[in-house]
Amino acid sequence: MNEALRLQRHEDLSMMELDALEKLFDSEYLSDYGRWNPDAPYGYSPADFHVMAFQGSVLAAHVGFQRRVISVGTDDVVVAGTGGVLVDQRFRGTGLGGRAMRHAQRAEVCQGCETVG
Repeated sequence: MNEALRLQRHEDLSMMELDALEKLFDSEYLSDYGRWNPDAPYGYSPADFHVMAFQGSVLAAHVGFQRRVISVGTDDVVVAGTGGVLVDQRFRGTGLGGRAMRHAQRAEVCQGCETVG
């Protein structure tokens, strides 16, 4: 099965990607929190960016993050908050979550990058 890791800005998510995210999160959280809503997140933090790991056409893992600027003394520092880390039950134990996290890490430190290898 082909694996593809994609980085996408939240506002650029396609309907197909939103549907895939809803399916992934509902498979984990539906019974406890109801249907997934990208504007009222539960079980994960809201994300400005999404790393989506596909196995073929199936969204198998997700990592979300937000970049923020904080002040440290007199310096402004870019930081990233990571959340919404979820791996489809069928793909747990395969290392996919780690690969998705590393992809997110590379994107978080590459300010201004919209694609990450």
